[in-house]
Parts: sequence; structure tokens; C-alpha cells
Amino acid sequence: MSTTLTTQRPLSAVVLSAFLLLAAVAGVATFGGTAAAANTTAGDAVNGAIVDAQPARVGANSTHETHLGVDAGSSSVSGSSWTGYRVNYDTADVSDVDQSDLLVVGIDAGNDDAGRAVDTNAMTDVADVSAKNNGHSLVVTLGGQYDVENGDELVVVYEDVQNPSSAQTEPVNLVANPQSSDYDRTDNVTYHPPASVALDDQTVNGSQELTVASAYLPEGGSVTVQNASGTQVASTGSLDPGSYENLTVTLPADAEPGTYTAVARQPDGDAYATNDGSTVTDDGSVALDYDFAAAFEDSTRTNADHANLTLTADHGGYDVRVSADNLTASDLRTMFGDAVVASSSSQDTVTVPGGESVTHELNVSDYTGDYTFHATDLQTDNSDDAALTLTHEDTTTTTTDDTTTTTTSSDTTTTTTDDTTTTTTSSDTTTTTSDTTTTSSDTSDDSTNTDSSNTDSSTDDSSDDTSSSSTDSSSTNTGSAESSDETAQPNETSFDGPAAGPSASVTFANQTLGDDEAVRVGNLTLPDGGYVVLEAESGRLVGHTSLLDAGDHANVTVTVDALDDDTRLTAVTYENTDNATAYTQNDTAYERNGTDVTDTALIRVVDDQQTTTAAQTRANQENPDPRGSAAGLQWIALLVALAIALVAIVRYRMQ
Repeated sequence: MSTTLTTQRPLSAVVLSAFLLLAAVAGVATFGGTAAAANTTAGDAVNGAIVDAQPARVGANSTHETHLGVDAGSSSVSGSSWTGYRVNYDTADVSDVDQSDLLVVGIDAGNDDAGRAVDTNAMTDVADVSAKNNGHSLVVTLGGQYDVENGDELVVVYEDVQNPSSAQTEPVNLVANPQSSDYDRTDNVTYHPPASVALDDQTVNGSQELTVASAYLPEGGSVTVQNASGTQVASTGSLDPGSYENLTVTLPADAEPGTYTAVARQPDGDAYATNDGSTVTDDGSVALDYDFAAAFEDSTRTNADHANLTLTADHGGYDVRVSADNLTASDLRTMFGDAVVASSSSQDTVTVPGGESVTHELNVSDYTGDYTFHATDLQTDNSDDAALTLTHEDTTTTTTDDTTTTTTSSDTTTTTTDDTTTTTTSSDTTTTTSDTTTTSSDTSDDSTNTDSSNTDSSTDDSSDDTSSSSTDSSSTNTGSAESSDETAQPNETSFDGPAAGPSASVTFANQTLGDDEAVRVGNLTLPDGGYVVLEAESGRLVGHTSLLDAGDHANVTVTVDALDDDTRLTAVTYENTDNATAYTQNDTAYERNGTDVTDTALIRVVDDQQTTTAAQTRANQENPDPRGSAAGLQWIALLVALAIALVAIVRYRMQ
């Protein structure tokens, strides 16, 4: 951080500030019975003058506090009545100051009171207040009711002074009893520029450090930073009076991109103000450029029950939305299991927790193929892809004396002759092991002994023994092939993820609105019971369930308000927060890492005319009009009758 400090007040102002602190602790106000602002300390104005402007900002409407000490050499004032007081400026304007603007006119006897405190209140003795010298001199006329003694201090405080329009140090001359004496003393007032602060548009990286371009704090204080909702999220801490550049503050881990506001603050925490009363602030647009990555521990898995997906972000834990090519939301829910915070059937996505380094163990036992997972950090909208290849292989193992042969096809033919066993696979590959009889793992001890004796025999009879042994071995190999078929069956195992308590979830699939004006929510988990509430895209509530018990539910029916057109509805899970027997707006949504547990579906609406037409079409197809068949039968009957009549006529003539 580069810091530049500019001193705005002379050494006397530094000494004055120290005295002010002592006065704040020990000061006692006697005027009006009320403690006044302690800007000076007892003895300050002995043989001199003090003038203080609050605020001392250029162009500001200000209150000026003046103190004039009376010493032994001022014979024209000491021991005399107080009849007048004059303040002469070079540039400040007192044209608007009148008697109503006087705050204090009094005498601090012995000059032993702090700040504006006085022993004698002379406000009632003021006869006139006027501006002279084109508004650069203020004249207060008194009736002479009170006497001034050596060592006293005259205190006059007034408001409605217009400070100069440019930064400068101005001498201010104070005169006691200007009508009859020339006793005067002078002090300087420094007018400073207004406080300022500048916050530029910027991108914040993983360090989360935000830079305030510049700040000017005439009286010291701090610079704070607020987010778009007005919440203070960072501060520089206490700073001395002066100018600063490139001040850095650290944003919290949950900071979001958007508009941030830098505020210049006084030492007491109040914001500095401009001359029109506005707070000294500046806005800046802040983008977040945090790193985010998604990767599988092993990008290729064979005959695996699970695969580990690691999500990494350098800004803390936020939810991550995941989709994958050729996988539905249902598939993803199966893979991620209880880690799913929310899902969307319409978009085929699930939402799962993310963080600085979070690993999810995916259940992949029922999946084969090449998949690309797309992960998006919902905090920064950064995304990354992770590729995964899943393969399954059926394996048969045959063991010989010195050799292990692995074939990848269940169609294996084994032929045994004399002292040789030949194994042929579907790829026409032949493996020959001389003088060795193959024995599978389920061969009995007797067969093994026979094989061993046959192998060791060297007599002529060994041929018969070997043949017998080979026959047994062939039988054994057939058993081995059957064992291979069993081995080729898929592994029926389930993913046993880490133990975790139940979390809320909801599945809401696209569907057509039924005649009962109801939709169905497929699968639902409510750990503490509650409701499912259906909301339209506009936020309008269109339906909700009755109170549901804690646990899992399936095919929950929800009656909805009339829908005129196809509508996208969101199913939101709610807890029964207020313990009422029906859903109310006091109930709160189930959340996971700050995100409501919801799912969205498209509800299609079929109007009455479409329904009637479709029903009539089905009826016509199922029950054809019988009139066509009846007409055909009538013609056939008529032809038969004519034929019978013709036959009768012919027989009659023949007779």
C-alpha cells in the first residue's frame, strides 16, 4: 500500500488538538449549565487569541469560536466595562451573522475554564450585532454591564460564517472594546479542501483485496467499504489526517460481484459530508476472478464402483451446478447421492456443495461410456469441464503349472489329447502347454493326485493313465468354462458413500396437467416435514400440499390454480416453521448452503377442444361406425332372396 500524508494544520493546531483531548476529559461547563464543545483549554488565550472554525472545510457554512486573553498591559481594557468585540477577516464572510447566531458571549474570569465555558454570561448584555467591511468584519456591541479584569478571557462563539472558497490559511484579528481601545490579538485559521474518496472499477482475484484509489481525510478517520445492500464489509482502520493513495482492504470470503461503495469517515465514525450535506462516497463496479477447477482423480475407470470428482475454488465454499453429456438429472442424482442440494429435471442438472477443495465420490457401477461433466461455480459463474471414461470387462483366468492364461471371451473351446491341452478362443488363438494337464480352481484333490501321478509316470502303461487323466482334465476344463460364464456376470455392488444425515430434496418432472387440475411431484424428502409449494416464473403461488410428515414421499399430488397456457413451475420445499396445520408465508424454505431446495418442470396444458377431438378420434378408432357393415349385409341378403326366387320360378315352369 502506498500512502501519502499531507499535513493540513500548523503546529499550533496540533498542540490545540492535545489540549482538546484533555478538555474532553476534565472540562466542566458553567454557562447555561450545559457542557459545551471543548475546543480550547484554560490559559490558551492568555496574552493572545484563538480562533477555531468547525467545519474548516472550504466553502462550508461554519461555526467560529474565538478567545481573547486580557493581559496586564491592556490598560484600556483591564479594569474597564466590556462594551464591544470585533472580529476582522480577510476572506471569510460574516454578512449573514446576526444576534440570533450568537452561541456564547461571556467572560472566563481568570481564564481557568475549558473550551466555551464562562463564569459570566453576557448574552443578555448584547445590544447589537452587525457586519462591517463588506461582510469581512463582525461587530458585537454590549451595554457595559460587566467589567473585564487582568487575566480574564473574552469568549465569543457564533455560527453562519461562510468559509472562503479556496484552501488557505487566513489571519483573524480580535479586538476588545474597539470603540475606545486598540487592544487586539491575531490567530490563524486554516481552511482545508473537503474530504474525498475514489473507488475505481476493478477485478478482485483470489487474495480478495480491494483497492481504494485515493482518499483525503482532513481530520483523520477511516475509509470503509459497503456492498450493494449497504452492509459494511471492509475498513482501512484508523488513519491520520492527510491524503492517501492505493489503500487496500480485504473483502470477506462470501463477497459477491457487484457495486461497492467507499465511504470517507471522521474519527468518530460519522461520514464526512460535502457542503450540501451529502455523504462523501464513491462507487465502483467489482468483478471477481477466483480460480475454479473440476477434475476426476482418475479420468479412466475400469470395472469401478465409484469415481472421485474434486471441485476446487480459492474463495471458500459455494454450491456448484453440474451437468454431463448424455446423463439426465436422475442419473446425476444417482451418482452424487445425498450430496445433491437441488436438481432440475428440465435442465438435467444437479447442485452440490463446492469449496476450497471438496471431493465427491460418485456411484458409477451401472454406467459405461465416455462422459464430460460440466461444473459451474455459482458464486463466480466460473466453469470447468472434467472428462471420465468408464469401461467394464468380463475376465476368465486359467492357471497351468507355470503359466496363467487370461481370455476375454466366454466362448472358449478346450481340447485335451494325450499329454497336451489346447485352448482355443474366439479369435482363433491357440495356446499349447506341453506335458501339462490344466486343472481349474474347483478340481477335486483326487483329480489333482491323478494328474500328478500321470505326469510323473514314464512306463508304457502311463499312456492309458495319461489318457484317463486327460479325460478327467477335459472334464475339469469344461467346468472351468462354466466358471468363466459365472465370472462374466456384472458385479452387483452398490456405492456406499459417507454417512450423512438426511437432507431435503425434490424431483419435479415435465408433465401434462391432468383433468383433475393437479400435478405430481415425483420424489420428495422433508427431514422435518413441511410442504411443497408450486410457484410460477413470476413468483405467483399456484398451489401447495397439505402438511406432510417428515421423511420420504413419492408421487405427491398438488392441485394448482387454473393454468391457461404451458407454464414452467418451480417446486419449493418448505419447513413448517410456525407449526401451523397449513402452509403460511411465515414458513421458510429448506436450504442447502444458502440455496433453496427446488426443482423446475414444464407443465403442458391441453384445452377442452383438443381433449374432445382427441377423445373422439380414439373412440372412432376403437368402435368403427357399424352402418357401413350393415349396408353390405343388406345387399347380400337381397341377392340371396333374388336367387331363391329365380330357382323357384325355373322349377315351376319345368313342372
